Amino acid sequence: MEKISLVYYVITRKIEFTEQRIIEEEKKIILYDDKIMADNRIFYLHTVSDVSFKRTTNEYDMLYLHTLSGVFSFLIKDNPKKFMRMVKEKEN
Repeated sequence: MEKISLVYYVITRKIEFTEQRIIEEEKKIILYDDKIMADNRIFYLHTVSDVSFKRTTNEYDMLYLHTLSGVFSFLIKDNPKKFMRMVKEKEN
């Protein structure tokens, strides 16, 4: 079973005294044969209807996972085409 993964980022802004700090935390979204895992979330493939991608003008792009429970967004920097293709192949 080959696992395909894609790095995504969680951005946190903290204000300490008079300084704002931006913390970028790197995480992985992993595609398995029957599910996608992201941090502590599990998305079973039978509940995933689509995966889409949108380029933005800043350093991050957006990956959208469309599920029966709603649309979940992930900030990414890498090209998601291989990940998206593999999700769509497993959906069929």
